[in-house]
Amino acid sequence: MSQSNPSYQRAKVFYEQKRYAEAEKYFHEALSISPRDATILYELAFSQYMQTGREKTALETIQRAIAIEPNESHQHALAALIFSVLGKSKESLESAQRAVELAPDDRLSFVALASAYLSSGNWKEAEKAAREALRLDPDSPSASSQLIHALRMQGKKDEAKILIGQTLAKDPERVATRHNAGWAALQRGEMDEAREHFGETLRLDPENQYGGSAREGFLQAIRAQSLLYRIHLKIGFWVARFSRGQRTWLFIILPIVLIKLLPALSANRWSLVAAGSFLGLYWLFFLWRHIAESMGNLILLKDSSARRVLSISEKRIAILTGTGLFMGPILIGFGAWLSQDTLIVSGAWLFGSIIPLNFYSNSDSRMEKVFLAILSIFYLSIILASLGGTFYRSNLGTPELIASIIPLFILPAIWSWVRLIFFRAKS
Repeated sequence: MSQSNPSYQRAKVFYEQKRYAEAEKYFHEALSISPRDATILYELAFSQYMQTGREKTALETIQRAIAIEPNESHQHALAALIFSVLGKSKESLESAQRAVELAPDDRLSFVALASAYLSSGNWKEAEKAAREALRLDPDSPSASSQLIHALRMQGKKDEAKILIGQTLAKDPERVATRHNAGWAALQRGEMDEAREHFGETLRLDPENQYGGSAREGFLQAIRAQSLLYRIHLKIGFWVARFSRGQRTWLFIILPIVLIKLLPALSANRWSLVAAGSFLGLYWLFFLWRHIAESMGNLILLKDSSARRVLSISEKRIAILTGTGLFMGPILIGFGAWLSQDTLIVSGAWLFGSIIPLNFYSNSDSRMEKVFLAILSIFYLSIILASLGGTFYRSNLGTPELIASIIPLFILPAIWSWVRLIFFRAKS
Protein backbone atom coordinates (compact mmCIF):
# COMPACT_ATOMS: atom_id res chain seq x y z
CA MET A 1 0.00 0.00 0.00
CA SER A 2 2.77 2.42 0.93
CA GLN A 3 4.61 1.89 -2.36
CA SER A 4 1.83 3.65 -4.31
CA ASN A 5 1.63 6.55 -1.87
CA PRO A 6 3.36 9.62 -3.43
CA SER A 7 4.01 11.30 -0.07
CA TYR A 8 5.64 8.10 1.14
CA GLN A 9 7.95 8.06 -1.88
CA ARG A 10 9.03 11.65 -1.18
CA ALA A 11 9.57 10.78 2.49
CA LYS A 12 11.77 7.83 1.52
CA VAL A 13 14.11 10.07 -0.46
CA PHE A 14 14.81 12.20 2.62
CA TYR A 15 14.83 9.10 4.85
CA GLU A 16 17.59 7.44 2.80
CA GLN A 17 19.57 10.70 2.84
CA LYS A 18 19.24 10.71 6.68
CA ARG A 19 17.38 14.02 6.54
CA TYR A 20 14.94 12.83 9.16
CA ALA A 21 13.14 16.11 9.95
CA GLU A 22 12.15 16.52 6.28
CA ALA A 23 11.26 12.83 6.01
CA GLU A 24 8.96 13.12 9.05
CA LYS A 25 6.90 15.82 7.36
CA TYR A 26 6.13 13.63 4.33
CA PHE A 27 5.58 10.51 6.44
CA HIS A 28 2.79 12.42 8.21
CA GLU A 29 1.30 13.29 4.82
CA ALA A 30 1.54 9.63 3.80
CA LEU A 31 -0.26 8.59 6.98
CA SER A 32 -3.15 10.95 6.20
CA ILE A 33 -3.70 8.74 3.13
CA SER A 34 -2.86 5.38 4.77
CA PRO A 35 -3.35 5.83 8.55
CA ARG A 36 -2.94 2.11 9.39
CA ASP A 37 0.17 1.40 7.34
CA ALA A 38 2.64 -0.14 9.84
CA THR A 39 5.61 0.33 7.49
CA ILE A 40 5.05 4.10 7.33
CA LEU A 41 4.57 4.23 11.10
CA TYR A 42 7.81 2.30 11.66
CA GLU A 43 9.87 4.58 9.42
CA LEU A 44 8.23 7.67 10.92
CA ALA A 45 9.11 6.39 14.41
CA PHE A 46 12.70 5.78 13.33
CA SER A 47 12.91 9.30 11.86
CA GLN A 48 11.66 10.74 15.15
CA TYR A 49 14.03 8.52 17.17
CA MET A 50 16.99 9.87 15.19
CA GLN A 51 16.13 13.46 16.16
CA THR A 52 17.33 14.57 19.60
CA GLY A 53 14.51 15.07 22.08
CA ARG A 54 11.89 13.27 19.97
CA GLU A 55 12.18 9.88 21.70
CA LYS A 56 8.82 10.04 23.52
CA THR A 57 7.03 10.94 20.29
CA ALA A 58 8.87 8.10 18.52
CA LEU A 59 7.73 5.68 21.24
CA GLU A 60 4.08 6.69 20.76
CA THR A 61 4.44 6.20 17.00
CA ILE A 62 6.07 2.76 17.21
CA GLN A 63 3.46 1.61 19.72
CA ARG A 64 0.79 2.49 17.16
CA ALA A 65 2.65 0.35 14.63
CA ILE A 66 2.92 -2.56 17.09
CA ALA A 67 -0.82 -2.36 17.78
CA ILE A 68 -1.42 -2.85 14.04
CA GLU A 69 1.25 -5.54 13.46
CA PRO A 70 2.18 -7.08 16.84
CA ASN A 71 4.32 -9.84 15.31
CA GLU A 72 6.80 -7.66 13.40
CA SER A 73 10.22 -8.05 15.09
CA HIS A 74 11.72 -4.78 13.80
CA GLN A 75 9.00 -2.78 15.50
CA HIS A 76 9.69 -4.40 18.88
CA ALA A 77 13.43 -3.89 18.30
CA LEU A 78 12.94 -0.17 17.62
CA ALA A 79 10.72 0.10 20.72
CA ALA A 80 13.55 -1.49 22.74
CA LEU A 81 16.06 1.04 21.40
CA ILE A 82 13.75 3.94 22.26
CA PHE A 83 13.03 2.60 25.75
CA SER A 84 16.79 2.28 26.25
CA VAL A 85 17.41 5.95 25.39
CA LEU A 86 14.56 6.95 27.73
CA GLY A 87 16.21 5.01 30.56
CA LYS A 88 13.41 2.43 30.86
CA SER A 89 15.61 -0.65 31.11
CA LYS A 90 12.90 -3.13 32.08
CA GLU A 91 10.60 -2.18 29.18
CA SER A 92 13.59 -2.13 26.81
CA LEU A 93 14.58 -5.67 27.76
CA GLU A 94 11.00 -6.95 27.40
CA SER A 95 10.69 -5.44 23.90
CA ALA A 96 14.12 -6.74 22.83
CA GLN A 97 13.35 -10.25 24.08
CA ARG A 98 10.11 -10.17 22.11
CA ALA A 99 12.06 -9.12 18.99
CA VAL A 100 14.52 -12.03 19.48
CA GLU A 101 11.62 -14.42 20.00
CA LEU A 102 10.03 -13.29 16.72
CA ALA A 103 13.28 -13.14 14.70
CA PRO A 104 16.14 -15.11 16.32
CA ASP A 105 18.27 -14.83 13.17
CA ASP A 106 17.88 -11.07 12.71
CA ARG A 107 20.84 -8.83 13.55
CA LEU A 108 18.55 -5.95 14.65
CA SER A 109 16.92 -8.13 17.33
CA PHE A 110 20.30 -8.67 19.01
CA VAL A 111 21.33 -5.03 18.56
CA ALA A 112 18.16 -4.14 20.47
CA LEU A 113 18.95 -6.78 23.11
CA ALA A 114 22.50 -5.46 23.54
CA SER A 115 21.13 -1.92 23.90
CA ALA A 116 18.70 -3.09 26.60
CA TYR A 117 21.46 -4.78 28.57
CA LEU A 118 23.74 -1.76 28.21
CA SER A 119 21.03 0.54 29.57
CA SER A 120 20.67 -1.65 32.66
CA GLY A 121 24.43 -2.00 33.22
CA ASN A 122 24.50 -5.74 32.51
CA TRP A 123 27.80 -5.62 30.62
CA LYS A 124 28.37 -9.38 30.25
CA GLU A 125 24.98 -10.03 28.67
CA ALA A 126 25.40 -6.93 26.49
CA GLU A 127 28.70 -8.35 25.22
CA LYS A 128 27.02 -11.70 24.38
CA ALA A 129 24.18 -10.00 22.52
CA ALA A 130 26.54 -7.70 20.57
CA ARG A 131 28.74 -10.66 19.58
CA GLU A 132 25.67 -12.52 18.35
CA ALA A 133 24.63 -9.47 16.30
CA LEU A 134 28.13 -9.38 14.76
CA ARG A 135 27.97 -13.11 14.02
CA LEU A 136 24.78 -12.47 12.04
CA ASP A 137 26.22 -9.34 10.39
CA PRO A 138 30.01 -8.91 10.75
CA ASP A 139 29.82 -5.40 9.20
CA SER A 140 27.20 -4.02 11.60
CA PRO A 141 28.55 -0.70 12.94
CA SER A 142 25.90 -0.59 15.68
CA ALA A 143 26.89 -4.01 17.01
CA SER A 144 30.58 -3.07 16.88
CA SER A 145 29.94 0.09 18.90
CA GLN A 146 27.88 -1.86 21.44
CA LEU A 147 30.60 -4.50 21.80
CA ILE A 148 33.24 -1.79 22.32
CA HIS A 149 31.06 -0.21 25.01
CA ALA A 150 30.46 -3.54 26.77
CA LEU A 151 34.15 -4.47 26.66
CA ARG A 152 35.43 -1.19 28.06
CA MET A 153 32.82 -1.19 30.84
CA GLN A 154 34.19 -4.58 31.92
CA GLY A 155 37.74 -3.26 31.93
CA LYS A 156 38.73 -5.19 28.78
CA LYS A 157 40.65 -2.17 27.52
CA ASP A 158 43.09 -3.87 25.14
CA GLU A 159 40.38 -5.89 23.40
CA ALA A 160 38.25 -2.75 23.06
CA LYS A 161 41.20 -0.80 21.61
CA ILE A 162 41.81 -3.44 18.91
CA LEU A 163 38.13 -3.45 17.93
CA ILE A 164 38.07 0.38 17.84
CA GLY A 165 41.02 0.39 15.44
CA GLN A 166 39.37 -2.17 13.17
CA THR A 167 36.03 -0.33 13.16
CA LEU A 168 37.53 3.12 12.50
CA ALA A 169 39.62 1.66 9.68
CA LYS A 170 36.35 0.71 7.95
CA ASP A 171 34.58 3.99 8.71
CA PRO A 172 36.63 6.80 10.33
CA GLU A 173 33.55 9.05 10.53
CA ARG A 174 31.39 6.57 12.42
CA VAL A 175 30.15 8.79 15.28
CA ALA A 176 29.30 6.04 17.78
CA THR A 177 32.74 4.47 17.37
CA ARG A 178 34.50 7.83 17.76
CA HIS A 179 32.48 8.47 20.90
CA ASN A 180 33.38 5.06 22.37
CA ALA A 181 37.00 5.53 21.32
CA GLY A 182 37.13 8.76 23.34
CA TRP A 183 35.82 7.12 26.50
CA ALA A 184 38.09 4.10 26.00
CA ALA A 185 41.13 6.38 25.68
CA LEU A 186 40.01 8.26 28.81
CA GLN A 187 39.71 4.95 30.64
CA ARG A 188 43.25 4.00 29.56
CA GLY A 189 44.56 7.38 30.75
CA GLU A 190 45.49 8.55 27.22
CA MET A 191 44.10 12.07 27.54
CA ASP A 192 45.43 13.57 24.29
CA GLU A 193 43.88 10.75 22.27
CA ALA A 194 40.63 11.12 24.22
CA ARG A 195 40.44 14.84 23.39
CA GLU A 196 41.09 14.07 19.73
CA HIS A 197 38.25 11.51 19.55
CA PHE A 198 35.80 13.67 21.49
CA GLY A 199 36.67 16.69 19.36
CA GLU A 200 35.99 14.67 16.21
CA THR A 201 32.69 13.42 17.67
CA LEU A 202 31.63 17.00 18.35
CA ARG A 203 32.58 17.99 14.80
CA LEU A 204 30.61 15.12 13.27
CA ASP A 205 27.62 15.20 15.62
CA PRO A 206 27.41 18.45 17.62
CA GLU A 207 23.67 18.36 18.34
CA ASN A 208 22.48 14.77 18.23
CA GLN A 209 22.75 11.74 20.51
CA TYR A 210 26.49 11.80 21.21
CA GLY A 211 27.19 15.53 21.28
CA GLY A 212 26.44 16.13 24.96
CA SER A 213 28.33 13.07 26.14
CA ALA A 214 31.32 13.92 23.94
CA ARG A 215 31.42 17.44 25.40
CA GLU A 216 31.45 15.94 28.91
CA GLY A 217 34.22 13.51 27.91
CA PHE A 218 36.26 16.38 26.45
CA LEU A 219 35.94 18.27 29.75
CA GLN A 220 36.87 15.13 31.70
CA ALA A 221 40.07 14.84 29.66
CA ILE A 222 40.97 18.46 30.45
CA ARG A 223 40.14 18.06 34.16
CA ALA A 224 42.40 15.01 34.22
CA GLN A 225 45.39 17.35 34.15
CA SER A 226 44.94 17.12 37.92
CA LEU A 227 46.37 13.96 39.52
CA LEU A 228 43.51 13.87 42.04
CA TYR A 229 40.97 13.99 39.22
CA ARG A 230 42.76 11.18 37.35
CA ILE A 231 42.42 9.04 40.47
CA HIS A 232 38.72 9.97 40.60
CA LEU A 233 38.26 8.86 36.99
CA LYS A 234 39.93 5.51 37.69
CA ILE A 235 37.61 4.95 40.66
CA GLY A 236 34.61 6.00 38.55
CA PHE A 237 35.46 3.53 35.78
CA TRP A 238 35.97 0.81 38.40
CA VAL A 239 32.56 1.52 40.00
CA ALA A 240 30.90 1.53 36.56
CA ARG A 241 31.93 -2.11 36.08
CA PHE A 242 29.40 -3.14 38.75
CA SER A 243 25.76 -3.71 37.88
CA ARG A 244 23.11 -1.55 39.51
CA GLY A 245 22.28 -4.39 41.93
CA GLN A 246 25.91 -4.87 42.90
CA ARG A 247 26.29 -1.14 43.54
CA THR A 248 23.22 -1.26 45.77
CA TRP A 249 24.86 -3.99 47.88
CA LEU A 250 28.25 -2.29 47.97
CA PHE A 251 27.17 1.29 48.66
CA ILE A 252 23.89 0.87 50.56
CA ILE A 253 23.43 -2.50 52.22
CA LEU A 254 27.00 -3.06 53.44
CA PRO A 255 27.30 0.37 55.18
CA ILE A 256 23.86 -0.10 56.80
CA VAL A 257 24.86 -3.55 58.08
CA LEU A 258 28.10 -2.12 59.52
CA ILE A 259 26.23 0.72 61.24
CA LYS A 260 23.85 -1.83 62.77
CA LEU A 261 26.80 -3.94 63.95
CA LEU A 262 28.71 -1.06 65.57
CA PRO A 263 27.22 -1.64 69.08
CA ALA A 264 28.11 -5.33 68.89
CA LEU A 265 31.58 -4.59 67.54
CA SER A 266 32.29 -2.17 70.38
CA ALA A 267 33.22 -5.14 72.57
CA ASN A 268 36.26 -5.71 70.37
CA ARG A 269 38.39 -2.59 69.97
CA TRP A 270 40.04 -3.58 66.68
CA SER A 271 36.75 -4.67 65.07
CA LEU A 272 35.25 -1.33 66.03
CA VAL A 273 38.27 0.56 64.65
CA ALA A 274 38.11 -1.40 61.36
CA ALA A 275 34.36 -0.83 60.94
CA GLY A 276 34.66 2.86 61.89
CA SER A 277 37.58 3.34 59.48
CA PHE A 278 35.60 1.73 56.67
CA LEU A 279 32.60 3.98 57.32
CA GLY A 280 34.87 7.05 57.48
CA LEU A 281 36.53 6.16 54.17
CA TYR A 282 33.11 5.38 52.70
CA TRP A 283 31.88 8.89 53.57
CA LEU A 284 35.02 10.52 52.16
CA PHE A 285 34.65 8.46 48.98
CA PHE A 286 30.96 9.38 48.85
CA LEU A 287 31.80 13.08 49.30
CA TRP A 288 34.50 13.13 46.63
CA ARG A 289 32.38 11.22 44.11
CA HIS A 290 29.78 13.98 44.27
CA ILE A 291 32.03 17.03 44.21
CA ALA A 292 34.83 15.81 41.92
CA GLU A 293 33.26 17.20 38.76
CA SER A 294 32.73 20.64 40.31
CA MET A 295 36.26 20.64 41.74
CA GLY A 296 37.54 19.74 38.28
CA ASN A 297 35.58 22.67 36.85
CA LEU A 298 37.05 24.93 39.54
CA ILE A 299 40.51 23.93 38.29
CA LEU A 300 39.41 24.65 34.70
CA LEU A 301 38.44 28.21 35.64
CA LYS A 302 42.16 29.01 35.76
CA ASP A 303 42.50 28.07 32.06
CA SER A 304 41.08 30.76 29.75
CA SER A 305 40.47 28.35 26.83
CA ALA A 306 38.84 25.69 29.02
CA ARG A 307 36.78 28.34 30.80
CA ARG A 308 34.96 29.13 27.56
CA VAL A 309 33.74 25.53 27.31
CA LEU A 310 31.99 25.61 30.70
CA SER A 311 28.40 26.79 30.99
CA ILE A 312 27.44 29.60 33.38
CA SER A 313 25.72 27.02 35.63
CA GLU A 314 28.86 24.84 35.76
CA LYS A 315 30.99 27.85 36.68
CA ARG A 316 28.53 28.91 39.40
CA ILE A 317 28.33 25.43 40.96
CA ALA A 318 32.14 25.13 40.86
CA ILE A 319 32.60 28.44 42.71
CA LEU A 320 29.93 27.60 45.33
CA THR A 321 31.46 24.15 45.85
CA GLY A 322 34.92 25.63 46.31
CA THR A 323 33.50 28.20 48.76
CA GLY A 324 31.84 25.54 50.90
CA LEU A 325 34.83 23.23 50.73
CA PHE A 326 37.31 25.86 51.93
CA MET A 327 35.20 28.22 54.05
CA GLY A 328 33.50 25.41 55.98
CA PRO A 329 36.73 24.12 57.61
CA ILE A 330 37.85 27.73 58.24
CA LEU A 331 34.66 28.42 60.22
CA ILE A 332 35.12 25.13 62.09
CA GLY A 333 38.70 26.13 62.93
CA PHE A 334 37.66 29.60 64.15
CA GLY A 335 34.87 28.01 66.21
CA ALA A 336 37.33 25.64 67.89
CA TRP A 337 39.84 28.46 68.49
CA LEU A 338 37.21 30.81 69.95
CA SER A 339 35.37 27.98 71.79
CA GLN A 340 32.19 28.86 69.85
CA ASP A 341 30.26 25.66 69.16
CA THR A 342 27.72 27.44 66.96
CA LEU A 343 30.52 28.50 64.58
CA ILE A 344 31.61 24.85 64.41
CA VAL A 345 28.04 23.83 63.54
CA SER A 346 27.67 26.52 60.86
CA GLY A 347 31.05 25.58 59.32
CA ALA A 348 30.16 21.89 59.28
CA TRP A 349 26.80 22.53 57.61
CA LEU A 350 28.40 24.93 55.11
CA PHE A 351 30.90 22.17 54.24
CA GLY A 352 28.10 19.59 53.99
CA SER A 353 25.92 21.83 51.79
CA ILE A 354 28.17 21.17 48.81
CA ILE A 355 26.66 17.68 48.48
CA PRO A 356 22.97 18.60 47.86
CA LEU A 357 24.25 21.48 45.72
CA ASN A 358 26.08 19.03 43.46
CA PHE A 359 23.18 16.58 43.54
CA TYR A 360 21.04 19.41 42.19
CA SER A 361 23.45 20.24 39.36
CA ASN A 362 23.67 16.57 38.29
CA SER A 363 19.94 15.83 38.42
CA ASP A 364 17.76 15.42 35.33
CA SER A 365 14.54 14.95 37.31
CA ARG A 366 12.33 17.96 37.94
CA MET A 367 10.85 16.36 41.06
CA GLU A 368 14.32 15.68 42.43
CA LYS A 369 15.45 19.24 41.70
CA VAL A 370 12.49 20.63 43.67
CA PHE A 371 13.29 18.40 46.64
CA LEU A 372 16.99 19.27 46.52
CA ALA A 373 16.21 22.99 46.35
CA ILE A 374 14.15 22.60 49.54
CA LEU A 375 16.97 20.59 51.15
CA SER A 376 19.50 23.28 50.22
CA ILE A 377 17.27 25.95 51.79
CA PHE A 378 17.12 23.79 54.93
CA TYR A 379 20.93 23.62 55.01
CA LEU A 380 21.14 27.40 54.54
CA SER A 381 18.68 28.01 57.39
CA ILE A 382 20.79 25.83 59.72
CA ILE A 383 23.94 27.78 58.74
CA LEU A 384 22.28 31.17 59.28
CA ALA A 385 20.65 30.10 62.55
CA SER A 386 23.99 28.78 63.84
CA LEU A 387 25.79 31.98 62.87
CA GLY A 388 23.08 34.01 64.57
CA GLY A 389 23.36 31.85 67.66
CA THR A 390 27.02 32.85 68.01
CA PHE A 391 25.92 36.31 69.16
CA TYR A 392 23.16 35.52 71.63
CA ARG A 393 23.48 32.07 73.17
CA SER A 394 25.94 30.09 75.26
CA ASN A 395 27.91 27.16 73.91
CA LEU A 396 26.28 23.83 73.17
CA GLY A 397 27.08 20.81 75.28
CA THR A 398 29.04 17.98 73.65
CA PRO A 399 25.97 15.73 73.06
CA GLU A 400 24.07 18.70 71.59
CA LEU A 401 27.00 19.57 69.34
CA ILE A 402 27.26 16.00 68.02
CA ALA A 403 23.49 15.81 67.50
CA SER A 404 23.64 19.09 65.53
CA ILE A 405 26.29 17.77 63.13
CA ILE A 406 25.32 14.10 62.58
CA PRO A 407 22.27 14.88 60.32
CA LEU A 408 24.44 16.65 57.74
CA PHE A 409 26.27 13.33 57.20
CA ILE A 410 23.12 11.20 57.22
CA LEU A 411 20.77 13.26 55.00
CA PRO A 412 22.96 13.27 51.85
CA ALA A 413 23.74 9.56 52.27
CA ILE A 414 20.04 8.69 52.54
CA TRP A 415 19.25 10.78 49.47
CA SER A 416 22.13 9.17 47.58
CA TRP A 417 20.65 5.76 48.38
CA VAL A 418 17.21 6.93 47.22
CA ARG A 419 18.69 8.18 43.95
CA LEU A 420 20.56 4.92 43.37
CA ILE A 421 17.40 2.87 43.86
CA PHE A 422 14.70 5.06 42.29
CA PHE A 423 16.48 7.45 39.89
CA ARG A 424 18.93 6.97 37.05
CA ALA A 425 21.52 8.89 39.02
CA LYS A 426 25.07 9.68 37.88
CA SER A 427 26.50 8.60 41.16
